[in-house]
Amino acid sequence: MNPLQLTNEQMEQLTSEIAVGRLKTVPIDLVKTQMFMEKASEAIGEFANISSVGVLYDTAYTVCHDIGEATMAAYGYKPAPIDGHHAVLGEFLTILFSNSPARIAVTNFDDLRKSRNSRMYSAKPIGKSLAELAMETAKELFSEAKTQLN
Repeated sequence: MNPLQLTNEQMEQLTSEIAVGRLKTVPIDLVKTQMFMEKASEAIGEFANISSVGVLYDTAYTVCHDIGEATMAAYGYKPAPIDGHHAVLGEFLTILFSNSPARIAVTNFDDLRKSRNSRMYSAKPIGKSLAELAMETAKELFSEAKTQLN
């Protein structure tokens, strides 16, 4: 694994996230990166076997989360110990994939995070179309992460 070099603009944005206390720098951990990517790949491989809309949504959302964790580990970042850990993952992916075909998938991930919160904390149901969006978003983010991480 040989992650693509970050641009100066990406570095500036990440530095700003550190300055406001949203991100922390940590040692690069390619073993952790690989483990999260393998976990995401395995889950994607199971999408076709999942008949429950809620389980499909939860699994796809977890894949998106794992991709955020994988890419952060590859570049030596992690969310600061604040509320909004999942939002910080989305912000990191927004910076990382801003000029890629996955930029729309990153926006979808943030919307999925909000739906996940409604599901987790208010017991709101998830419909089939949202579960399918989550699945497609997970696949797009995974594909782009594989490209980014080489």
